[in-house]
Amino acid sequence: MTLQDRALACGTRACVLLAASLLEQAGIPVTRAARLPSEVGQDCTIVVVCGDELEDAGRLRLRQLELERRVLVCEISSTSAQSPRRHLALSDSEIQALCGLMDTTGFSQATPIGIPFAETSAALYAAAAIMATRCTPTQQALTQTIEVSLYSCAVNALSTFLPKAFVGTRASRMGNLHPSASPWNTYRTEDGWVLICTGSDDQWRKLADLINVAPADRAGLDKVVERVAAVQRVDGLVEGWTSHHSTAECVAACDGIGIAAGPILQVSHLADEPNFQLRHAEVAQQITQQGISHDSYRGVRIFQIVGLHSEASPSGMPAPTSTPDVGTTANSSMTGPLAGLRVIEIGQYTTAPLAAKHLAALGAEVLKVEPLEGEASRAWTPAIDGTSFFFALNNTDKTPIALNLKDVADRDHFAALVAEADVLIENLRPGALAKLGFGREALSRLNGRLVYCSISGFGIRSAYPARPAFDTVIQAMGGIMDRTRTIENDFPVKTGVSASDILGGQVALFAVILALVQRQDRGQFVEVAMQDVAAWATLYTAGNPETPGQVHVDADGSTWTTSDPRTGRRSVPVTGVEALLQDPDFQMDVLTMASDPNGTLWPVLKPPYRLSHTPARVSSVPGHAQPPVSRRNARK
Repeated sequence: MTLQDRALACGTRACVLLAASLLEQAGIPVTRAARLPSEVGQDCTIVVVCGDELEDAGRLRLRQLELERRVLVCEISSTSAQSPRRHLALSDSEIQALCGLMDTTGFSQATPIGIPFAETSAALYAAAAIMATRCTPTQQALTQTIEVSLYSCAVNALSTFLPKAFVGTRASRMGNLHPSASPWNTYRTEDGWVLICTGSDDQWRKLADLINVAPADRAGLDKVVERVAAVQRVDGLVEGWTSHHSTAECVAACDGIGIAAGPILQVSHLADEPNFQLRHAEVAQQITQQGISHDSYRGVRIFQIVGLHSEASPSGMPAPTSTPDVGTTANSSMTGPLAGLRVIEIGQYTTAPLAAKHLAALGAEVLKVEPLEGEASRAWTPAIDGTSFFFALNNTDKTPIALNLKDVADRDHFAALVAEADVLIENLRPGALAKLGFGREALSRLNGRLVYCSISGFGIRSAYPARPAFDTVIQAMGGIMDRTRTIENDFPVKTGVSASDILGGQVALFAVILALVQRQDRGQFVEVAMQDVAAWATLYTAGNPETPGQVHVDADGSTWTTSDPRTGRRSVPVTGVEALLQDPDFQMDVLTMASDPNGTLWPVLKPPYRLSHTPARVSSVPGHAQPPVSRRNARK
């Protein structure tokens, strides 16, 4: 069966424009229109529309086309169709205020995220859901409808803050600090600021040696819990060193010992950033010559796909032209569109786990490979029986397997898993899997149909091939922190949620599904660099600024107020994450429960996209990772 897609994107909101950009990067021709044309359906198979801007006549026309099975309609709206706020047509910043994103960002005062985060997230989830329908037979694909809620997308990003709300405590704003690591902050240099992030006790020891911290000053700082408790003392030691060096000198010194560090890049200087120049030379040249325009973001390719067996630089792939061979289990109205697929995840924290979580929600079987001691985020607090709420939120519907990939027998078992898989997705340092014997050529020999996705901070072809990257560093070097500035003193600050990690994981989700559609029995390599994704979002924002607003603080709390010619002056409350648990939209459209193997019920989040024919589902929380049965017996 042939499926030659053409898309129509209707609306002026960022969610529609960014979704159109994603479909174009997938090779699908897109026509843009501010309003739904009367002849819709005559020359398109996909319609992406903003529900908040859709008139009654247009809505009726789309419903008729759905009944005639002529188009797939994806409707993105600020809230769900059942929401009591449905009529408000909320802006991105208003959604940030209502769902807790604004309250978790900043220092003493709530601060809006400087990119349209909810709209960007909604565009990515919408594009992934659209592409997932292409994993079903043609007729089923055309009978689907997709609904995406910006509110739900925004709340789904709160996995680091919701755990405390679930146990009745408040997660406070921390500026550029990290709640579970130190040193991790913005530090003054001779000529500006530098981000330095350590993720372990060993990294702290290396940094302390670099900056010549005296033994007496190290007393009581050996363990991360001690450093978090004494964060001001630790930060004073670090800034005592950084303040006597330039930003470039600090970054170079940290690079030399494997510590994540980077400058806070101004968006206007993005074209001069070495890694952006290397990976997006044409866009950099255009910005240098003409400045940032309303469509500069469209030139930034946020994923790359190339044949798995080829070591050439990744490049774009053509649009899918036929229904792919994506699995062994036939789809039905009761299964997700990815039913029959097997996914292997080697992930930690957010990016790869987030992408794999949604592949599982869409019906794939996901095997999560963890070290013998379990993924590090299992130990975060709050937790139940050794599993953190954060881990539960990010790893629903996966089967964990404990493997030591430095052990020969475990590598053999991993190779056997790869041989039968459809997807391998990881967020290790570039080259880490190859050092274990599983580079692209080796993976291709094991499984010529494999889709292998690597997520990293700066990409495979990079100006910083050895530089580690945490979310905060990518926010700084991708322009997000420059756009997100405190209201009280215009200071650059990271988003409360891990914006670069989350958006990077969403891009990986979309790109993996696209590669599955395109593979036609040929293995594919997918590369996602989080800096590319951050730059894409900030360039869109710089060229398409949203109506500004203001946080007002009074005795009853904070409000976010905007003045828009279309809606007039309007205020919404700045809601804390703990208050979300009582919000009707959260209770109805976001929150659900899932059980672990012991029967314990966990609060988890529904997918923020609704597919009418092959719905995504969340049902379980994984237990503790166990070695394969054969290896368990061998270790007794």
